[in-house]
Amino acid sequence: MHQVRELGRKVALGQMPPANYGENTCPVCGSDFFYLEGNEAECPVCGSRAKVMEEAGELRLDFSEGLSKRWTPEGLHEHVNDWIKRTGVRFMQVRHQVKERRKRLEGIPIQWLKRPKEEGG
Repeated sequence: MHQVRELGRKVALGQMPPANYGENTCPVCGSDFFYLEGNEAECPVCGSRAKVMEEAGELRLDFSEGLSKRWTPEGLHEHVNDWIKRTGVRFMQVRHQVKERRKRLEGIPIQWLKRPKEEGG
């Protein structure tokens, strides 16, 4: 139990060691999907930004200048105040509509798409 608490503490304080998620994945959260605009990409999960580069005919994401501040105290404050509180008000206004729409999906099996496992991993 101590290890679980320690892991939670490190995550909350932003003290986790950087993970190596591989090429063209977000170095902060590991996401492999992005919003694209021109020659820039943004991770929709954590907000990290990258330049879209072409090398030897293949696209590559360069994150060297735009890592997310999402997990810093300032980033968390911004996320709560500019996103959660704002969308919470909107959700409360339409929650009954959401509940009705969800009823149509009850009992329907959903096939999730998963990234293929890399060899040796």
